[in-house]
Amino acid sequence: MSKPVPVLLMNYDLRFGGTECQLCETALHLDRSRFTPHVACIRLQGRRRAELEREGVPLVECFFPSFGSWRVFEAARRMATYLHRHRIQVVHSFDVPGNLFAVPVAFLSRVPVVLSSQRAFREVTPGWYHRFLRLTDRLVDGTVVNSANLREHLQRHDGIAAKRLTLVYNSVDLERFSPSGPKADVLAGCSPVIGCTSMLRPEKGVGTLIEAFALLSARYPCAGLLLVGTGPQHAEMETRAEQLGLTGRIHFAGPVMDVAPWLRRMDIFALPSLSEALSNSLIEAMATGCVAVASDVGGNAELVCDSLCRFRPGDAEDLAQTLEPLLGDGDLRARVAAEGRAFVQSTFSREESLGRLGDLYMQHLRRKGVAP
Repeated sequence: MSKPVPVLLMNYDLRFGGTECQLCETALHLDRSRFTPHVACIRLQGRRRAELEREGVPLVECFFPSFGSWRVFEAARRMATYLHRHRIQVVHSFDVPGNLFAVPVAFLSRVPVVLSSQRAFREVTPGWYHRFLRLTDRLVDGTVVNSANLREHLQRHDGIAAKRLTLVYNSVDLERFSPSGPKADVLAGCSPVIGCTSMLRPEKGVGTLIEAFALLSARYPCAGLLLVGTGPQHAEMETRAEQLGLTGRIHFAGPVMDVAPWLRRMDIFALPSLSEALSNSLIEAMATGCVAVASDVGGNAELVCDSLCRFRPGDAEDLAQTLEPLLGDGDLRARVAAEGRAFVQSTFSREESLGRLGDLYMQHLRRKGVAP
């Protein structure tokens, strides 16, 4: 039997964002009979690091403060040395900094297979980064995307050939994200509870959700709103909730180690993003048994298939109208939630997603004559 292939996965850091989650899922659960995963980060920090260390995944930091710093060359030399020492056969970068740094280094180091990822629309990427991503598109053997909508967008707007784009849906741990289990003890007396797990930054549109909740608050005086996550708009969001007179009915949980108990406290998960490729948070919420509603952008329609559960991005009134029938009908919520969980179980299981990713690695290795 042939030895497992050494694979290096690259990301900026190891926080609890969606991309970081997918990298860790891959590193922890990629088929060990076929692959030995390594993880590289520009900053080897974040709460997922301990999880990887506990499972014995080799880690390497290639730190540099910015792409304009001379230290980027020192970091590149460190990575190149690591690639050669460990005979890495596949380098797969997961985010924009990883694409811009790891792809050229792996290409110049003659790693047999170099893959990038695109997990968000490039319109949210600053100008020169976007231009350099188009250069890395030419260096890689292929690019992994996490939604069909994003795949089509990259073909149309960035000129990437269809044959160089592979759709691999995000995976979810169906055991961890299940309806049964511990539930966060917040918003006592509130029912139903609308919620969201998201970074509080402009493109996530969480302000739209707060405004929609305010529109519904008088008609549904027992309803609550649970927001999990933090970001540059955190203080602004709390101030707006106070201005709308919603103190006591909105709970800002901040960042949490395990979102599953918080999702179980939500009856309806509302994703108000202004830009989204494919949301890990939405998949996790559906797996946990939440009713899912989402803005009609990007890959959201691939998850929330019923148009009655989608709303115009940035439109608080449309979001309120989408939420209202769900708030008033428990049977409807139960039916929609069950359909959503069944869909996630059949499409986004860990076995399905990581099996497809592993097959992609082997396909490229065979093409390069590295694997039988």
